[in-house]
Amino acid sequence: MSAAWNLLWSGPRTPSPEEAAGDGLLGRRLVLAAVDPYIDRDVLARQMAREEEQRRALAAFLDGWDAAGGGAAPS
Repeated sequence: MSAAWNLLWSGPRTPSPEEAAGDGLLGRRLVLAAVDPYIDRDVLARQMAREEEQRRALAAFLDGWDAAGGGAAPS
């Protein structure tokens, strides 16, 4: 049997950390390439700007909360 056959049909195995990291990057690239034709860049840009605005508003709120002595809840 070939090495490819063994790799494909040998059953489940635990990948090495290098393989796992590589698979994650490869998987991400494959997904992004597959959905790229369906992404509306204008809508994506508006949504990303909206999320950034929400992050800034939340950070400002939390800064004010800390300044007012809100801090973390006691445990």
